[in-house]
Amino acid sequence: MGVYAHAFKPLRALFLALGLVSTPNAFFASVAAQPDTDSSVTLGVENIMHLPYYGLCDTGYCGYARDLFDAFSRDEAINIQYRPMPIPRLHRVLVAGEVDAKFPAHPDWANSFKEGADIHYSDPVITFTDGYLSLPGRTGTPTKVGTMRGFTLDFSPLPRKPMVIEANAESDLFRLLARGRVDAAYTNIGVLKAYMAREGIPESSIIFRRDLPYRKSQYFISSAKNPDLVKHFNGWLARSGDILAALQQKYGISPID
Repeated sequence: MGVYAHAFKPLRALFLALGLVSTPNAFFASVAAQPDTDSSVTLGVENIMHLPYYGLCDTGYCGYARDLFDAFSRDEAINIQYRPMPIPRLHRVLVAGEVDAKFPAHPDWANSFKEGADIHYSDPVITFTDGYLSLPGRTGTPTKVGTMRGFTLDFSPLPRKPMVIEANAESDLFRLLARGRVDAAYTNIGVLKAYMAREGIPESSIIFRRDLPYRKSQYFISSAKNPDLVKHFNGWLARSGDILAALQQKYGISPID
């Protein structure tokens, strides 16, 4: 028996005498069974500027998602380490289990990466609208479409598949549109409008093409490595309606009809 075991003998005798434990090892087993509240998880995030939802600012990961996950971290005593990376790489590390979870995620995205993988998705985190934006006066089906690199596009509702030009940032995407290099940009409507507002560009400079297919959807978190984290997050999300409403008001996020 080691030195530490001898040192704990008087404690065991005292706990037995007081009736606090039924066996000499019960107390120590109960201590070992206590959950570790100082847990740490890695969250893979996109290294693009996609405000107001999320982005990379001078201070690091920022936007609605950062405030949301920081609130989850504080409430649930979970240390979240944010790992920004390019979108295609993010899909790969999710499947490989190199991060505990990924945000944003959606069951319909990047299916070629996820084939055969057991991916778990949270309840919806936020609702958004993806659609086509054009310069005023542009009509008809676009033959050249700009979008963000790594985005998943579905052109099946269009009569023919357009040429796609990818941009690395919303600013680049807007320039493609403004300079006439593309007929339309397919992106998150709220994100491009938020970029224009930050740059002082009149909202009337572009139009939301409601005559073309658009999609209301949601962002989720996903995980192949840590499904318990997804369940934990869902429970917190269900209890945190006031936090979600306050953050949506702070960042000016509202549904687009």
